[in-house]
Amino acid sequence: MESADLLGGNQASAHLLNFGPGNDALQIDIDGDGAGDMEISLQNATGTLHNGNFLVS
Repeated sequence: MESADLLGGNQASAHLLNFGPGNDALQIDIDGDGAGDMEISLQNATGTLHNGNFLVS
């Protein structure tokens, strides 16, 4: 999943994608290669995200 909005150049980055009201996704490039390594769906999310909003398993 490659995105022109991710920095690349060996810089980790994240980009918020908006697909319409209440339908967002956070695309993350961990290794800085310009390709998304993970995408987190943010269905109907409002307010500020905190560590407690995520469950890692």
